[in-house]
Amino acid sequence: MLEHLFDAELQYQPGMEPIVARDRAGELVGSGDGTLAGPKLAGTLRWTLYESPGDLVCAMDPIAEIETKDGARIRLEARGYGRRQSRQDRTWSVAATLRFESEDERYRWLNDVLGVWEGEFDADAHRARYRAYVQENGTSASARRALEAADIRPARCGRQRTARLSQPEREFYFWILRQFAAAAPPDRGAMRAAARRIGLDPDNAFAALGRDDLVHADESGRPVVAYPFSAEERGHRVLIDGKHRVQAMCAIDALGIAPMLDLAIEIVSRDPLSGGEIWVRLDPAEGAWWEPTEAVVLAGSACREGPSFRGCCDVLNFFESKENAEGYLRDHPEVSGAPISLPDAIEIGRVVFGDALKAS
Repeated sequence: MLEHLFDAELQYQPGMEPIVARDRAGELVGSGDGTLAGPKLAGTLRWTLYESPGDLVCAMDPIAEIETKDGARIRLEARGYGRRQSRQDRTWSVAATLRFESEDERYRWLNDVLGVWEGEFDADAHRARYRAYVQENGTSASARRALEAADIRPARCGRQRTARLSQPEREFYFWILRQFAAAAPPDRGAMRAAARRIGLDPDNAFAALGRDDLVHADESGRPVVAYPFSAEERGHRVLIDGKHRVQAMCAIDALGIAPMLDLAIEIVSRDPLSGGEIWVRLDPAEGAWWEPTEAVVLAGSACREGPSFRGCCDVLNFFESKENAEGYLRDHPEVSGAPISLPDAIEIGRVVFGDALKAS
């Protein structure tokens, strides 16, 4: 499976100097600039293209320098081909394999993955449009380490979250999640009525959701935890699609809401150490922005048995800086873990919740 990384539009600029010396394969075709926008990567780029020309097929060897909206620099190299149906065609179909390099901590995960892009080049307009992807299961090494630190096992990720549920139980669970997403957490009566409409015994259905650590209720039977959502104040306020304000159980859960619903969100949280505010906007179509730019997430666990909300949810918080997160760890020896970058935290949110509303 491939995951959308960005959409790019590249425009040839006459007279623009190549961004690299002539150490590439093929003939120098030209250079230009462009823009890219996507769920994980957005910004501008400069590019230079070398190719081995042919009448119907040409080998393409482009290289680009990307500057993201949050100030990071990423080098992109591609190897691919362009093809057209006849010599009269002015539009070429293009596909290539992508390799990335970045020294920026927020984007080092790209160093561990390969990507592909496909699109077309308009020879009359001197313009190319591409859509780029990375492997959906190609979780970066740093994100995998963070998942381990937070004790988030594979069974807690994506469609595996509901693998043990029957189809009616899964339908019931999805109904609960959608109620929370609409800022209308169900009470005990509404939940029991919904279970009966689906043909389930309410007590047995809710027991199955609790067994799999998906939904938990208070003493009155009202659902108060339905990861990634909470019916009670948790300090991670999320605005969904500019309409619904909800609470998330933790920082990772908050970041997982956007890929789960495929909607833009804004998160406001506070650093547990300094009290400073952290703001994040995450849009599956356009990318991510956050303030302060040095903000991180603490990936860790308090090593408690039982449901996630008793072991890791209180630990998975936003911090204004890596130093603050490390200070929190020193002040709380019962907590194990390490700070991770926002891009890694966003990736973990996607891995855990991106397919949570899809059938197993």
